[in-house]
This record gives sequence, C-alpha cells and structure tokens, in this order.
Amino acid sequence: MRLAEHGGVALPSSAAAVPREVHRIDSNSYVLLISYPPMATEESFSKAFHANPGPMVLSYPDSGKLIDVNEQWVKLIGYAREELIGRSSKELGIFEDWSERAHLVNELKIKGTVRNFPIGTRTKTGEIRKVLWSAEMITHQGEEVMLSLLYDITERLRIEENLRASEERFKRLLQNSNDIVSLLDEHGVRTFTAGPSERILGYEAHELTGVSAFDHIHPDDRAQAEAIFRGGLSRPGEVRRFEYRFGHKNGNWIVIETIGADLLHDPVVHGIVLNSRDVTERNRMQVQLQQAMKMEAIGRLAGGVAHDFNNLLTAIGGNVELARMEPLEPVLDDYLGEIQRAVKSAVSLTRQLLSFSRRQVIEDRVINLGNLVNETKNMLARLLGEDVDLRVAMAEGLGLVRLDPGQLEQILVNLAINARDAMPSGGRLILEGFNVDLDENYVATHPQVAAGKYVQLNVSDTGQGMSAEVKGKIFEPFFTTKPKGRGTGLGLATTFGIVKQTGGGIEVYSDLGVGTTFKIYLPRVDSRSEFHVETSDSQALQGHETVLLVEDDVSVRVMTYNMLRHMGYEVLQATGGLEALSMMAQYGGTIDLLLTDVVMPGMDGRELAEELRKHRPQTNVLFTSGYAEDVIVHHGIVDQDLNFIPKPFTMQSLGIKLREVLDGAKRSNRP
Repeated sequence: MRLAEHGGVALPSSAAAVPREVHRIDSNSYVLLISYPPMATEESFSKAFHANPGPMVLSYPDSGKLIDVNEQWVKLIGYAREELIGRSSKELGIFEDWSERAHLVNELKIKGTVRNFPIGTRTKTGEIRKVLWSAEMITHQGEEVMLSLLYDITERLRIEENLRASEERFKRLLQNSNDIVSLLDEHGVRTFTAGPSERILGYEAHELTGVSAFDHIHPDDRAQAEAIFRGGLSRPGEVRRFEYRFGHKNGNWIVIETIGADLLHDPVVHGIVLNSRDVTERNRMQVQLQQAMKMEAIGRLAGGVAHDFNNLLTAIGGNVELARMEPLEPVLDDYLGEIQRAVKSAVSLTRQLLSFSRRQVIEDRVINLGNLVNETKNMLARLLGEDVDLRVAMAEGLGLVRLDPGQLEQILVNLAINARDAMPSGGRLILEGFNVDLDENYVATHPQVAAGKYVQLNVSDTGQGMSAEVKGKIFEPFFTTKPKGRGTGLGLATTFGIVKQTGGGIEVYSDLGVGTTFKIYLPRVDSRSEFHVETSDSQALQGHETVLLVEDDVSVRVMTYNMLRHMGYEVLQATGGLEALSMMAQYGGTIDLLLTDVVMPGMDGRELAEELRKHRPQTNVLFTSGYAEDVIVHHGIVDQDLNFIPKPFTMQSLGIKLREVLDGAKRSNRP
C-alpha cells in the first residue's frame, strides 16, 4: 500500500512507513510518497490515512463512490463524513467538471499514477476550490481502488491573480505616466525597464534592457552622468537628480531629467532605481521665460532712458527750429542744420529703444498690409542694392491689420538690412503675405503666438543663415554679429518689440548656409480707419485761441511756449496739475485747449483733464508724451477717444494737431 503526506509532516511511527518518493508541488510545498511493507495491517493503514495532515480520499475510480475520507477532506468539502461515505462524488456534484475527473482517471489507468492534476472541486456551499490532485491505484480489501491526495491551491491562485493584476495595474500606470522606471546593476546596465519608453525615447523596453544606461547619452554629458552614477554607489540610499541629453531613436536629442536612488543593498530591489522623464519642452519654456524676464528688465531701463531723452530731444529740436526762423548768418544756419540732423538721428534711435521695450506710443491705423508692403518696395530695392533680387508676393484678399504704418516700414527696413548683410555676394529676398488661422494645436508647439486669425508676413533670404546659438540670441538688445561700428544690435530687438506690441508673434527659421525666414503674425481686424493728410502751409497753422500749457520739464515747457506764441496763440503755463487747476480757477477768460504732458509727479495728465471737465466741460484736451504709460494708453496704443501728439514734436506737427483738435476735424476730444 502507498500513502502520501504534505509539508514533510511524519506519519505515526506505528505505521512502519518507508519513504519512497518526494514530489515537489511548488517552491514551498511537496508531496512525500511512502510505502508500507506487506505485513502492514488495515489498522495501520487507517491510522495513517486519518492522521495525514492533507485531504485524502479513498474511492472507486469509475463511479466515484466514496469509500473513506479523512478529516482534512471533510473540512475542505464542508460535508459531514456520514454524508459522504457510500455516495458518489458525481451524485454530490463535488467536481466542478466531471469530465475533468474522468480525464484524471483515464490518465491514472494508463500511467498508474497521477501527480498534481489541477481540478476544480465544489464545496457543500457551492464554492469552487482549486486543488492539485495526486492519485495512485492501490489494493484495498481485495479491490482496486483509487487513493487520492489533494492540495488546496485556491488561496495561492488568488494571491497569484492579485499579483498579476497588481503587476498589470502597475504596468499600465507606468505606461500612462510621464516617467520611465529603470533598474541598473552595479555596472550601469539596465536589468529592467518599464513605462512609456517608446513614446518618450522611441525605444521599446526590451531594446533598452541589457544595454548600458550611458550608451544613448550625449558625449558631452556622459562623463558627468557616469560621475554621478559612481558617486551614488558609494552612498547607499542617496537620491541624486541630474539632466542630460538622450539620443532619441529618430536621431534627435531630447533632454531627460533623472532621479536615481542607490538600492543595490536592498535585498528585494538590488539595483540602482532611475525615474526618468522628458523635460525638453519644460526647459525650453524656462529659457523663454528667462529671456522674457531679461528683455523686460532691459526694456524698462531702455524705456526710462528713452523717456528722459525724448524730453531733451524735444527741447533741443524745438529750440533749433525756432532759432532757424530768425535771421542768421549762413554759417550759423549751417551749424543749426547739423544739430537738427543729429536730433533726427537721435529721435530714430530713441524710437528703436521704445519699440524694443514696447513703450513706444503708437497711433495705429487699420491698414492693408499688402498695399503698404508694395508701396515700400521701391525704397527697399534701393536699400538692398542691385545684386539682391527683391520679390513681393501678397495674396489676394489679404486681411487688414491694426498697425502704425511707420512701424511696419521700420520692421521691413530692419529685416531688409539684415538680409542684405547676410548676402554679401547677392541673393534673393522674398516678401510673402497671406491669411492664416492658428488653432490650439499649432500654438501648443509654437508658444510665440496665441491662437487666432492673423495676416502672416514672411521675409525670406538666401543668405548665410545662422547657427542655433546665434538664432537663440537675435532678439536680444545690443546683440549683433556685425563688425564694430556696423550696427547697434537694436534692429531685431525693435522688430520683436513692435510685433509683440500689436498682440502678434514672430518666429525665425534658419540654418547655416541655407538662409533665413522670419514669420511675422499680425492680428487680423475687420474695420477700417480714416487717413489724414498733413499740410505744410504755415499760414494754416496760425491760431488765436487760449492754450493752457502744463509741462513739468522746464526746457520742454519753455520751448513749447515759444512755439505756441510764434503761431499766434495766447498761452498760460503751469508746471503741474495742481498749479494748473489753481490757474483755471483764477482765470476769468475762456481756455480753449489744455495741452498737457501725461507723465507728471503728483497729478498726471489724465487726472488733470478729468478735473478740468468738471469745471470747464467745453475745453478741448491734447495730451503729449514720449512714453507709453497706462494713463492714456493700453499696450502702447492711444485710447481711440483721446487727442494725442507724441514727443518729440516739431512746430509743424504741433500746429497741425492743434488745428485738428480745435477745428473739430478729427473726432470728439472728450477723454
């Protein structure tokens, strides 16, 4: 006779059992088959059978009629012993699938023994328990019967299923995360990779496993990465963070941020754990933010300097203009003419500073971009020279944009000069214009511009192109690649400022030896504006009305006073808002117009105008400033219901503006 036991538990010594075979079920369980000598009694068999710690059954193979069961099997099935003996397991429905038991019996008849046959058993309550069934044919009381030993694996299978589900859940979580998890051995070789490696790196997990983690790192970054790796090995448990360029499978370099922890001495992990993510876009945005902050800081400085400089230029230019109206020796007139030319150059430089800093005051108009570009074509051709082929291609039905025409001309001149310098041996400059609608998908990868409707202006040359390093700096103020004395470094910074001030965007595409393309996006509008023609008739500029002049800068105030008197106006003057209000209260006559600076200490120009309206609602107001403050402008653009003249101004431009306001030729002057 043969019996079996679980877990190495010995049968009673009285059974005189002799070990015959050990059969392993899994890493933690096994079956010990034992033999009894022929003289063993039925009593000995019964004792061994019922003392066995594992469920045991003695049954007829074909019918399944139960001869005997031990207590462990009773506990497993849930029936009382007397409910089982003499009844068929088929009748009781003990097997989940009777055909499985039939297959087990067939195997037993052929081989004489069955080991660890998986089968489902049903308890009295209907619960299905999964067991491993081992059986042998033995002679019992003169009959061939089946002796079975069962090993309940239900809980083990449940644990394994939960583990598989947990692993699958972990795998899916990693696949949908932004992190790639890798495990490195002490040599830096990946032994495990999980997560979105294909989406981020282009490589599937199996392509990275078994490969050195340093093989795909940029040569310039590899030494640092290896040094951090070696340093981490000497400090178990320490967490290190580092960034490096990784070679994507498509050939591009992407920036990877990795956090590593040394768990080589951990008995479970036994490796260097790396969490890696793609930070290419994040780093690019950080660089753009730093660039924007730097340009904003420099812009504030440049704008402040330009504001003060504008006052000086207004005073210098105005006084020179007044002086040249007097009888002068020719040589003195020549000297004053040179001063005027110098002032004009300084005014141009100041405008560039204000445009770059986005603090230039703009009197914008709704214009047709195509018409204006075509109007400047001849001027640009002369600027470029005969060896540069200028081509203009403006699409039909080009939308309207709101822009100061002078600023658009400044943009075209700046880009044309740069293109000419990039083509010393000649080449081609192409100006293209067309309507575009930019959606959220586009701006997600082009953060320089917001979603919306634009007129796109492309300025492309066939010049030398730029390196990535130069391309990253071209919009910085005072950055230039030209020889000393050939450029101020403000041209492209000015262009950038003008475009941004319109609410648009600008992008540059360039490669060495290929050429450069600037793409400018100007917001599209639907309305049209009026155009005004200036006059040069000095008689038409004369006036007789009373003007209250308010200006805190003494040089500008004196010069403006003299201009107004020269044109025939009666002039009251004040150094600030409070003095002006006091003067208005005391003055009994009519004040036809208030000419006030915007930016003044104590009370600014707009506050003064509001107080004026309370007491003298019929008085017209004309603002002047050389600096875009939020007092009367928004994003540098003058409020549409205000009258404004920018500094520095000439006597002619001031005279025209005064007649325009006083004669009511343009629009209501009420702020």
